[in-house]
Amino acid sequence: MLGRLQSSGLSILTKTQAVATKSASKILYYGKVGKELTLQVYSKEKWMPPNLQTFQKIYCELYKDALRYVNKPCDLVSKYNKLTKDDMVKYGAIGIQLVGFYSVGEMIGRRKLVGYRNYYHPHDVEEEATTSADAH
Repeated sequence: MLGRLQSSGLSILTKTQAVATKSASKILYYGKVGKELTLQVYSKEKWMPPNLQTFQKIYCELYKDALRYVNKPCDLVSKYNKLTKDDMVKYGAIGIQLVGFYSVGEMIGRRKLVGYRNYYHPHDVEEEATTSADAH
């Protein structure tokens, strides 16, 4: 009995190790592919990461604007009222693109087009309800 238990435990451990090794190699592969793709895009487009001064300037301005709009919401409303139709179309298109990128990322993460997998069974919920009712 003990020998059979040990052999089944060993086989489970071996299978788990094989799956983990396979997953780790896929993660490393796709990480390297992403890195190389990013490097190619950066070199072809002649992009450079921002220097520290530019980064600080942009985010300090964003922070100051956010604080100003929190303290004086009327400024935000007046800025909204000054938007033209072309601005609204431009910002609407950017918003649609962002929602599209988010949706594609969700589909990739779920590995499905619609919804998440259902990991519970309705009879499990019924059994839990009857068990808790019996306890009272």
